[in-house]
Amino acid sequence: MMFYCKRCNKTFDREWETIWDMQELTHGYVGYHLYDTYICCPDCGELAEALEEPGPNPF
Repeated sequence: MMFYCKRCNKTFDREWETIWDMQELTHGYVGYHLYDTYICCPDCGELAEALEEPGPNPF
């Protein structure tokens, strides 16, 4: 799953398994929704947005 950080103008990837692990630990269940799963940018720590398509800098 691709995410975009506005602050860094960067896209980055997180594996679904990682997202599911986070959901299970925080919510107690796993789902394909991301509106209540918070993924932070690995560089600056800001919350990132889930993308349907890769953004300006896919790597």
